[in-house]
Amino acid sequence: PEDVTLVAESGITTAADVERMRAAGADGLLIGSAIMADGDVRANTETFTRAGSEGEL
Repeated sequence: PEDVTLVAESGITTAADVERMRAAGADGLLIGSAIMADGDVRANTETFTRAGSEGEL
């Protein structure tokens, strides 16, 4: 239903995963482990928050 918030909570490790989940209707994503990977939290956060935006990826 439209009034339900759909959150994808697991298995999201790449920007492609973000795009796939958003295309499937996810309103929110839990991607904590992916952001912490490789130690560059800022760069990882930017990658995931820009996934699916026009001109990105």
